[in-house]
Amino acid sequence: MTRQINPLYVFTLWYKPGKTMQGLIQNGRGHRAALIVAIVFGMIQALPVYSSEASLGLSAFLIGASLGFFGLYFFAWLLRNFGRWFGAQANLREVRTGLGLALMPWVLCFSILFLFGQNFDSSVVGQYFWLFFILLVYGYIVFILSLTAVLRLTPLKTFLCLVITIIFSLFPLILLFQLLAPHLLPVQ
Repeated sequence: MTRQINPLYVFTLWYKPGKTMQGLIQNGRGHRAALIVAIVFGMIQALPVYSSEASLGLSAFLIGASLGFFGLYFFAWLLRNFGRWFGAQANLREVRTGLGLALMPWVLCFSILFLFGQNFDSSVVGQYFWLFFILLVYGYIVFILSLTAVLRLTPLKTFLCLVITIIFSLFPLILLFQLLAPHLLPVQ
């Protein structure tokens, strides 16, 4: 008998990430919400660019949303493939669901950090930096526990899989950016 998933799984993911993610994966739910979270995450990462370079307009948000969407697909593909080295048995949709939904605490943290930075001077932000740090660490714990449930690995193997995935995704992306940046960015 399949257990019904509470539609408020977005909240239960904060305090029971492993069990919530297992229930979502078993019932095949949460993928659309994961895509939305990834798109919002990309848009939030574009907020500093938008506020510093207003001439970009909404294109900064569209680029951020696109990078969030395609970044989720690319990173999930890498994570699934490197996870197989450690014995992971998840398919791409499950990994995308786990990865996207696990970004929720970081979406909240970066949103609050950006709003604090815009509305207060740097001394106030510096006083409350410990709070943002705690939220980032908590977000990373949710991230690891969610992916542990999705990949069906131990937390240590999940952490090692993430490290390898980040190394193999960041270096080629940085190289690609360095090669394309002179052609994409306007010359001053």
